Amino acid sequence: MIILRLILFSILFTFLSRIGTAKTSAASSTPAQNSYIDIIDVYSTKDIRNALLQLWNHGLKPTYYWTPSMEEIYKSNSNSPTLRELAKEKLFQAINNVANGSVNPEELTPDIKFKKKQFVSVGIFESLVASTNQRPELLIEQMAPQNILYKSVQSGVKTLYNSCKTGSFKPIKPSNKILKLGSRDSSVSAIKMRLKVLKYNISSDNNIIDSDFVTAINNIKWTLREPPDGTIKPKDTLWKYFAISCTDRLRQLQADLEKVRWLPQRLEDRFIFLNLALNYLALYDSPNNYMMSFRTINGRSERRTPSMHDHLYQVVLNPAWIVPPTIFIEDKVEEIKKLRKDQIKAYFESKYFEVWNLDLTETIPPESIDWKSITPDSDRTFYIRQKPHYMNTLGVTKFELSNPEFIYLHDTNQRELFVEPNRLLSSGCIRVERPIELAEYLLKGTEWNLSSIQNTVAKPLDPPGKPTKIMLKNPMPIYMIFLTSQTSGNGTVYFTHDDYSQNSLILSKIAAAF
Repeated sequence: MIILRLILFSILFTFLSRIGTAKTSAASSTPAQNSYIDIIDVYSTKDIRNALLQLWNHGLKPTYYWTPSMEEIYKSNSNSPTLRELAKEKLFQAINNVANGSVNPEELTPDIKFKKKQFVSVGIFESLVASTNQRPELLIEQMAPQNILYKSVQSGVKTLYNSCKTGSFKPIKPSNKILKLGSRDSSVSAIKMRLKVLKYNISSDNNIIDSDFVTAINNIKWTLREPPDGTIKPKDTLWKYFAISCTDRLRQLQADLEKVRWLPQRLEDRFIFLNLALNYLALYDSPNNYMMSFRTINGRSERRTPSMHDHLYQVVLNPAWIVPPTIFIEDKVEEIKKLRKDQIKAYFESKYFEVWNLDLTETIPPESIDWKSITPDSDRTFYIRQKPHYMNTLGVTKFELSNPEFIYLHDTNQRELFVEPNRLLSSGCIRVERPIELAEYLLKGTEWNLSSIQNTVAKPLDPPGKPTKIMLKNPMPIYMIFLTSQTSGNGTVYFTHDDYSQNSLILSKIAAAF
């Protein structure tokens, strides 16, 4: 009777699981599974089980792939043929989700420009399986992204997962006092424990706020885009930060891992990475063991910088600025409408603005235009162009990208903003903190060295000039992602706000959410 019940249970469970697998496969456009599943027949059910139960290492919920029902069958009959077939299907699904993700980025928000990745060919897959010495966990590791960005977020998962299970990520009761250096409060030891879990350098467990504590708090405030004043006040943003549960932090890391899976498995030897959430640019040059990192100013939530892969192909010294459509309608036109007609010419001259026809062949007197009649629905019949000069909106350096969204990197005439913790301020393009240094690197090996670049770019009192465009012999790959979590080189796990509201959408569609 028991055996009959197990057989019936296995048949029913297999049927339901196949339906679920089929839905997942159809939704993610995976290849026909049979050829791949035949290849992984070399792995035992026991080894598949062990590999699937370790999927938390890649930010996936193990029991989604090796379910409690499968475990019940395994304990009763580990050699069940039905269980074995289901285990192989689940292993293939897990491999696909680790390698390419389970969420189609093309079905999310318009600011996400990544495409759904394709699974490797049968031939490559067969070679990879053959190299694993019948160890499915090695296949999962080989199919996972092999780049530094994935490893960074994955490291955060490994840091937090066991803390969630052991309960060391304990709740913290907010204090009603202002906490600062030297303060003593019952909440301090609990905060220190949390900071230790996140791998901040904390040297004591007592209730007294010391310099290590203040350094960690200032670091967190900075990542939360708050002024790092060394204090925790009642109803401070930090209390909301500490109130987020361990599981929700894991989910945040999980959503970010999914984003990184949209990138190629291996990145180029030289590439630029833009973290749109933490507002920084990092340039990696592996052959020369070189890295450059500095702050950026990215798109605010209502004018998001797109998440995408692109190429930087040209450096422009002393760029002119043609006002983009959104800024033209929402900012400049509305600003000009407030002026009297006799003020318009002086306004344009003071900002070095010109009006050009759509062919950019001739200028139009700005005072001849009926600005008050222009609406968001009006056909555009001209451009506003700002002449190159030191206080040009793009500053003295522009870095052209190949996307059709008119998104690029550039200097700025608001250089003082880089000291601000909240740098989600732009209308979509990326302002870079050290543009001359970036230009010097990109133009290395050409006639353009640091001295010639500095001698060419406009100085504060220079009159308007002309752009100098320099094409790169080898365009630089660039990846832009809104990563709300990351792990530093010393293991500290950082979290910031999801101002672009991508994480909740991703988690609502992900196959194996915690």
